[in-house]
Amino acid sequence: MKKTFLLFLLIPAIFLVISCGGSEEAGPAGEVEKITVETEPAGEVEEVEKITVEKRCLVEQDNEEAEILLEVPVLSGLPDRSLQERINQDFEKKALDFQNESLEPLAEYREEMEENGLDPNPFVVHTTFTVPFNQRGLLSINTTYYSYQGGAHGYTSMETLNLDINTGKILRLEDFFEPGEDYQRIILEEIHRQIEASPENFFEDARETLSTIPQDQPFYIGDGYIVVYFDLYYLAPYAYGMPEFKIPVAVMP
Repeated sequence: MKKTFLLFLLIPAIFLVISCGGSEEAGPAGEVEKITVETEPAGEVEEVEKITVEKRCLVEQDNEEAEILLEVPVLSGLPDRSLQERINQDFEKKALDFQNESLEPLAEYREEMEENGLDPNPFVVHTTFTVPFNQRGLLSINTTYYSYQGGAHGYTSMETLNLDINTGKILRLEDFFEPGEDYQRIILEEIHRQIEASPENFFEDARETLSTIPQDQPFYIGDGYIVVYFDLYYLAPYAYGMPEFKIPVAVMP
């Protein structure tokens, strides 16, 4: 990921296929869960009353070789329907690409374990999402990717879509600060302050490791703040999880 269902040839046809919601009447995409949030007008742009985010199950399969659950968001109600379609297609493609990449070592792993007289563990591939912000014309969706490939533990990563619903603009860190404001320095100093306040949670060299904030630093939106986050192992041990830092902001685009 961060090529298609052909990779499913690696997995025996005895997979149990069920819908995400467990409904036998659900279509190929499984049961859909709707999250609807009313939004306020976003200035002079086209007024949007609500944004709907549906949960679609692309794949739910389980057998002794692999457990797969791919849940993706489906947006509806964006003023730009073309953008909406591209975003929804991108969510699906990334989930399927992640599945295929995660399952690629499966056959070799099982063969090696069996040759050594060991019981192979089933691989696990999950994608899911949360919607931390969906109001006042702004949308923030976190997609989480988890894979386990037979080792000591799995690995989790996350990607975020931050979107101005009315204009279709992909939001960046700078959009939450005044023009000309040194937002990278402000964010960096606040993160260093939070690390210093809880040093036991981080590697000793965490502050030195984080010496700058890139323009494309991942983050998601909260109400009056943004949350900047980092990959596993980058600033803290695995047990701590993905480090997140809440940064107050004065500007909401």
